[in-house]
Amino acid sequence: TERFTLVDALLKAGDLKIQAKRENILIIRQIDGKITYNRVDITKTDFIDSPFYYLKQNDMIYVEPNRMAIQANANGRATTLAYSLLGGILTYFVLSSVIK
Repeated sequence: TERFTLVDALLKAGDLKIQAKRENILIIRQIDGKITYNRVDITKTDFIDSPFYYLKQNDMIYVEPNRMAIQANANGRATTLAYSLLGGILTYFVLSSVIK
């Protein structure tokens, strides 16, 4: 009988990480057989008055990462690849000098 709010859902999911984009949370809801995509900004207090503050059954919530998190992830992959290649090259030269 209790109504489930967006805040309840976020807390149940383990809260938002620091990299989460709080001003652009997407709520996907089916209304009268049509899928709607709605944005909510939880950094503003008036989001409590939003029709999407209270969730309905089968609502989906998507919180996208901010630009810094996306860049850090991409930079992390490139750095890992660079170190792996460097390690492979060094291993090759060390082993080739030991075998001779």
